[in-house]
Amino acid sequence: MKEIKRADFVLKKIKVSKEGVEADYSTKESQAGKKTDLVINVKRSVVPHPEFLMARDAFKEILMRSLGKWDIYEEASKYLKGGQLEKVRDVMLDKVNETEVTGISLSGQDQMKGIIISGKEKNKMDGNSAINSPRIVFSSDKLGSEKQAEALWEQICDEAWEYLIKDKKAQLELFDEANQQAPKRGPGRPRKEPAGAEG
Repeated sequence: MKEIKRADFVLKKIKVSKEGVEADYSTKESQAGKKTDLVINVKRSVVPHPEFLMARDAFKEILMRSLGKWDIYEEASKYLKGGQLEKVRDVMLDKVNETEVTGISLSGQDQMKGIIISGKEKNKMDGNSAINSPRIVFSSDKLGSEKQAEALWEQICDEAWEYLIKDKKAQLELFDEANQQAPKRGPGRPRKEPAGAEG
């Protein structure tokens, strides 16, 4: 398969961890004069570049806001000032930092196009509970962070293209020996969908 240009790379969903990346993306393929969406699933066990991990973590606060978990701070800001408000903010930031973003998926079309963020948060049983945002619609303003979410999605799409297509990864000295010697995986497993199909 020839190298896919950034303009032809459409990310559908992605999971990013320190161990690697799993993603679905689509690109256009011409057959018999007709263009179809070629959807490719790919898994890579190569350590992502730090900028990729930072782009993923930037979704933490938006995930928390979408679930109403940031409301405590916003309510406190109406009544508290100075050091007291800073303490509440520190508690909230600790909760954000403890949250893990496990995946981001494109959802909807046209005016309803947005993303769903999946993650994990610590629970009272010394474990983690799975959490999912509602669909964060880019054209909406209910959350107040939709434009930020759209910009972050574009950033994660750029990082995914760099990683999957241009082979951008962490510096070799950060790899363990097994990662250095592992054979490079192919472009993934393709499946075809009608053009314009989107979840």
